[in-house]
Amino acid sequence: MRGMNNQHRRTNFTPSDDALIRQQPITGMSLQILQTFLRTNREALMRRANELGVSLLISDESEGLSTPEHSAAPADSSTRH
Repeated sequence: MRGMNNQHRRTNFTPSDDALIRQQPITGMSLQILQTFLRTNREALMRRANELGVSLLISDESEGLSTPEHSAAPADSSTRH
């Protein structure tokens, strides 16, 4: 069972992984599917999307809504909203 926990702790992303993350807002792939495909967890996926400057789409499948999910910026960030 030890290996089961490690599959969701992936921190190294390949260029093809990055391409999938960048395309998610266009393709509308659910985050759950993307997490499974990339063998990572939501936290790592959101962190990588933030590093790439990508706002991932979060789908509310019950209502058919999609909204951009922005990762929280560090408190000392000088980024204006």
